Amino acid sequence: MILPDNGKVVVFDDKHEDIKDLLSALSKKKIPYLYYQDEAGDDLPDTPIENIRLVFLDLELVISNASSHNIISSIAFRLRAVLEKNPIYVLIYWSTKENKYREALEQAFSEGLKDYKPIMLLSLNKAEAKASGNQTNYIIEHLQEEIKAFSTLNAFITWETIVNNSAGSITNQVLSFYPYDVNTWDSTNKFLLHKLAKAYSGSLGERFDDFTRLKNAMYTLNHSLIDNIETGINMIDSGDAFNNLLSRTELGIEYFNSKLNKTLLVSNLFDDVAQPGNVYFIINETEDLLKQNEEELEKALAQVKELKPELQEQARIGKIKKHKGSEEILRQRLNKEKTRINSLINSCLNLLLLNGKDEVRSQIFDSSIGIDLNITPICDYAQEKTSLFRVLPGLLVEQRFKEFINKEPVYCYISDPIIHILDKDYFLVFDFRYLSSFDESEVKLRKPKFRLKHQFLSDIQVKMSSHISRSGIFFVG
Repeated sequence: MILPDNGKVVVFDDKHEDIKDLLSALSKKKIPYLYYQDEAGDDLPDTPIENIRLVFLDLELVISNASSHNIISSIAFRLRAVLEKNPIYVLIYWSTKENKYREALEQAFSEGLKDYKPIMLLSLNKAEAKASGNQTNYIIEHLQEEIKAFSTLNAFITWETIVNNSAGSITNQVLSFYPYDVNTWDSTNKFLLHKLAKAYSGSLGERFDDFTRLKNAMYTLNHSLIDNIETGINMIDSGDAFNNLLSRTELGIEYFNSKLNKTLLVSNLFDDVAQPGNVYFIINETEDLLKQNEEELEKALAQVKELKPELQEQARIGKIKKHKGSEEILRQRLNKEKTRINSLINSCLNLLLLNGKDEVRSQIFDSSIGIDLNITPICDYAQEKTSLFRVLPGLLVEQRFKEFINKEPVYCYISDPIIHILDKDYFLVFDFRYLSSFDESEVKLRKPKFRLKHQFLSDIQVKMSSHISRSGIFFVG
């Protein structure tokens, strides 16, 4: 097993004398750790720590002979303080009272502590370590044996280590390519950050605030990070730790592929509503506006009732007239959007379907979700060169209908990956002929549902640019 060397190991024990050999063993293996000792928990962090992978736990963290309830409450308090919910970590008992309290703790992991349940529970016997004569060697040998049980975590911990080391390597490279003077080090690196920011956002980035420019400098570093990570992966030495970590056996887990695709290709995090890659649900937005219009009318009519009686009727008529005007515009917009979705479906459906399978076509229309994809080039967005945002209308179509989609037209994009969204499996369909432009004020009013990650967005952009740049010649035959 490869232990995490990025500081994501936590040790709980209120007696340093009992834990010092375990800490020495971790240090000998170059494993950074976080050690929490205070019985009252005063040394615990203010907020949970991200991505903890290994927890060593002394089961008796309060006074001796405490009840099981008090023991479990003390442990629960610490785990909730240190771990995020639903963490991927291994819990290793480091205790002389494992037999006494283990069952109660494991019961708690099925009940009140289920949000902090480890992927595996292992054991290192504190009493046996003390009696061994060389606690450090005992701990190292038995730890290596115990953690064979979760060997597949090797691949992910190794990758995390490579990412961590790659980031540190870039920092070293960038900060050491020039000779530095301790008296000018900080001012020199302020200029360095300025140059990194400019590399990402161009000259127009000069007008951005300092924090935005700092983020742009970090974006520049990201481009070097990928290369360093790939180099680090290529330099991994094969060994026993990586044997038999892959299996071709299907597990029969529902939506396994589509949920994994969503994790790899889709994000629910947005820096900005106008960010490239954002996906907006067309019909939902208009229906939300209709609902909002109704709510505003109710509020307006309630305010009318507070007026003098002789003024109420005229005010009520005015409010209703305004509401109906807004509703008519939104209804027209909704019908226009439904027509556009219908046209999209027709343009990408198989000719076979158009010629006789009206029932299937109706099912596709009813179940598909009309979407708009912000396909604006990322460089234009980053440098604020976007006078108009490019938006590509498309569809989320249920996987069961993929056989009916016409894959031949070069203007149609049909995604290969199936994505699990809204409890169903969908693929994405776009017709490049419907590409539209909107100004920033319009895009800023949109409400993204999710965002396509860079790799997915780039695939669509490349295929669209290929469609746009198709060359042809006129000739006489």
